[in-house]
Amino acid sequence: MVERKRRRGFLAAVAAALAAVTIFVFAQVGKHPFIGLDDTRDIVGSAQVRDGLSLEGARWAFSVGHPPYWHPLTTLSHMADVQLFGMDAGAHLLVNVALHFTGAVLFFLLVGSSTGRWWSGALAAALFAVHPLRVESVAWAAERKDVLSGVLWMSALLAAVRHGRRPAPGRLVLVAGLFGLGLLAKPVLVVLPLAALAMDYWPLGRFRSAGWRLPALEKLPLALLALPVGLITWQVVRQTTFTERSFPLGERLANAAVSVVAYLGQTVWPTQLAIFYPHPASVGGSTPGWQAAGAGLLLAGITAAAWQLRRSRPWLLAGWAWYLAALGPTLGIIQNWEQARADRFTYLPLAGIFWALAEEARVLAGGSARARRAVAAVAAAAVLALAVVARQQVALWRDPETLFGHALGVTRDNWLAASQLGVVLSRQGRDAEAERLLRRAIALRPLSPIARNNLAIVLDRTGRREEAAREYAAAIAQNPWYVEARVNLGTLRLREGRTADAIAEYRGALARSPGYAPAHFNLGLALEAAGRWQEALEHYDAALRAGMRTALVHARIGVLLGRDGRRAEAAVHLEEALRLDPGAAEAAAAMWRLREGSGPSE
Repeated sequence: MVERKRRRGFLAAVAAALAAVTIFVFAQVGKHPFIGLDDTRDIVGSAQVRDGLSLEGARWAFSVGHPPYWHPLTTLSHMADVQLFGMDAGAHLLVNVALHFTGAVLFFLLVGSSTGRWWSGALAAALFAVHPLRVESVAWAAERKDVLSGVLWMSALLAAVRHGRRPAPGRLVLVAGLFGLGLLAKPVLVVLPLAALAMDYWPLGRFRSAGWRLPALEKLPLALLALPVGLITWQVVRQTTFTERSFPLGERLANAAVSVVAYLGQTVWPTQLAIFYPHPASVGGSTPGWQAAGAGLLLAGITAAAWQLRRSRPWLLAGWAWYLAALGPTLGIIQNWEQARADRFTYLPLAGIFWALAEEARVLAGGSARARRAVAAVAAAAVLALAVVARQQVALWRDPETLFGHALGVTRDNWLAASQLGVVLSRQGRDAEAERLLRRAIALRPLSPIARNNLAIVLDRTGRREEAAREYAAAIAQNPWYVEARVNLGTLRLREGRTADAIAEYRGALARSPGYAPAHFNLGLALEAAGRWQEALEHYDAALRAGMRTALVHARIGVLLGRDGRRAEAAVHLEEALRLDPGAAEAAAAMWRLREGSGPSE
């Protein structure tokens, strides 16, 4: 009884310490904004997410028609945030912090319960909680998929430990259930069966007691569960708007080897971290042969050493296997986009390294009380130092200008950071600086439709319409699926009075993305300008069904319905427009005319 109370007290103390360091590092995100990029796509710019939780929204989240990623459980979590907190970015980010803390506690329980060495678990969990490479996954709202899938990854492995200790069908079903939820949060969890197999080897020791065949066969149902998720993910990724071109296989393999080593280097010395590291091939270069060869030799050497030490230090082989397995899907061998690597890709893989390091610290401490105190002091100092560096890294996420400016300063040829910083400065009215940065981005990455579209927006706003049109056209030529650029070009043509050209661009966007609400709405404007009111009304309705429930859409529908003599229906939409925006002048004028009996006309 006394021992149990002591254990509970220790567990509570570790959880409190993890909470304290997590708050120290990450609490500041409560004042941070959304930073653009994936935040815009997944949260701010998603009408379905902004509507909060609903049955219709859940059906949309599970559909596969909204690339580039399929993670319905993560999408539902964003909807829940909106339901609870509205569009308060700080609140969304604090939910990320809470999930990250939960994952750290579960990792502590996983290490401690599977080995019986709770101090090792405390050190591994502390490293997981505060390492600067965690920052991107926590401080970026759209990376909810990392921290949510992390909680489910740790939960599934905890259930696997219970099954490994006392195998039972019900426990295996629990593992499968948690694994399935994890796949719905982030499909990269398809590799979890390999991590579970590594744990069967050590610390569970099932390879010695039962051989390797039974543990491997038990993972077969998990692999079958992962198969459809992998196929869906592949289908969705193939639809991605920004897939531009694939790099040669040799270049992808070389970069993968270098990235595995680079992550280890950043683990030991976490400096010059950035939101985006450009792939050498994306800026006309390639991975130096000596780097790829050196990385390959180093990885082979580490693997050989872990294998050689498998009997005396089995945690090295298990931790290394965890790291490689969890990192594999993100190494870009199957190219997804144009980053060389990303801090967020280490979120789960490095847990295996932290576990191995904690076990090595335990061995180093030995049986001497003096050695244990010395190792504990060094470990505490390392965790504190990492926490301080991570806190400084989190501060860089306080606004997009600081974040992308820092990335430009610590990386070379960072065309994406230049492009995004240009967008930020453009929104501040600093068009000359924005144009300079965007042209720099295009010089670095001529095949980037993103940078060309952003430059065109600046050129359009500063009155250089033909230059803007050429950049929009170039973006579309580079990526015909880039519907935003098509809509932007159509809008430019509509302002010029070239209605037929505008209609053609909007229809081109809808041919590639039938559910893209801005294309429907803008096509409605163009058709209305052409006098084709009934067709315009159909596209306004389509925009509304696609989630564009704004005052402007309702106002246009109300005007056209009133013009068609459908006064009661018109009143409903005009009232909704005024509810959404009491200052909507067009809706107010149309409503006044409707009440006066003249009908909403222009």
